[in-house]
Amino acid sequence: MTTRALPARRFPAWFVLYLGFVSAVTLIAGVMHVQARGKWTIADWLINYHAGFVRRGLTGEVALRLGSVLHVSPWLLVLLLQLTCYAAMLYAVARLVERTAWPLWKLALVLSPATLAFPVLGPEGGFRKEILLLAGLGLLLVMPLKQVRPLLLAVFTVVLTVVCVLSHESLLVFSIYVIAALLIGLEDRWQGLGLSALVAITAAETFSVVLHHPGGPRVALSVCGALGYDMSGAMPEPCTGAIAYLGHSLAWAGRDVAQQAATYHYARLYTVDAALASIPIVMAFMALWRIQSARRALILVGSAAGLGIVASVPLFLYGSDWGRWIYIHVFSIALLLFFIHQRYGTTEAAPARTPIQRVTLLAYATCWSLPFVGSYGLHFGYVQYVWLLLHNR
Repeated sequence: MTTRALPARRFPAWFVLYLGFVSAVTLIAGVMHVQARGKWTIADWLINYHAGFVRRGLTGEVALRLGSVLHVSPWLLVLLLQLTCYAAMLYAVARLVERTAWPLWKLALVLSPATLAFPVLGPEGGFRKEILLLAGLGLLLVMPLKQVRPLLLAVFTVVLTVVCVLSHESLLVFSIYVIAALLIGLEDRWQGLGLSALVAITAAETFSVVLHHPGGPRVALSVCGALGYDMSGAMPEPCTGAIAYLGHSLAWAGRDVAQQAATYHYARLYTVDAALASIPIVMAFMALWRIQSARRALILVGSAAGLGIVASVPLFLYGSDWGRWIYIHVFSIALLLFFIHQRYGTTEAAPARTPIQRVTLLAYATCWSLPFVGSYGLHFGYVQYVWLLLHNR
């Protein structure tokens, strides 16, 4: 086995500054969500089992019980959990790109509004329960898998899967990327297949349990009351988002999506955004395919992405957060591609960027964003924020 020379620096200076910027904005946004008692960004995490077992209730039940024991607000505990997940995600990205070359596709993927910048450019779309899966997937990829005992790895992946599906049933779809990580990361293919089967079975069994407890109007009222609100009148504002959503039927959700999709031109908006988000992924596949040893891993990632996209069709039919579903796919694929590049790619310095490449990369990173719902409309990224700041002083 040949050894490769490593770059002298772990990270370029701009990358450290960028992570600091993302971290600072994420922290500020999280504090603001708690102060505003965000009905989607925080309250969704506080759905609980006060009226009995119900979908999406795990995190809220834990927060309420732990808050009671520690005499700490469950809203604050949710924020701490969210920030821990974001810290794990940033840590995983940093570990997966350290001491590696920076080809153009990697620069674009790191700076993409559909990856690290997603909660920065659209704070209302961040802080959702998919960060549990993205944090777990990232940590799985940075584990020294050769040194982790199979039993511990099995426990980690099973617990991750159960927590994700009990926290939000839609995360079942994206567990395919955890399976891909196991198949790519483990050199023992039989071990990888065994653990992958375990994850798939666990996810399916957990989802089957969740299906039988969809909630309802009475459950929504009870969940809100468990947070200490007076339920004698109208539902309090913090409960009118994710918690109230428990009271709606699947048919209602489908009608709501159809109405929003027509009103805000979802097909056109998200076709453009999905295409923009996919550009660095396509570039990565084209670049990494030249490495013979990486092709099996790329096939696995491509297969997982294809299956995941097909399986997520119901999410697009019954959930209006189309930007979120695209974001989860893109971020998960990005983590896997970073892992493949770190394992199989060259550490030789990338060729000097041409002026056209620099301008194109800058435009790609700053001139568009991925709205989590269509009502936010077409948004021109950081450029629009700067324009609004200059014209609203």
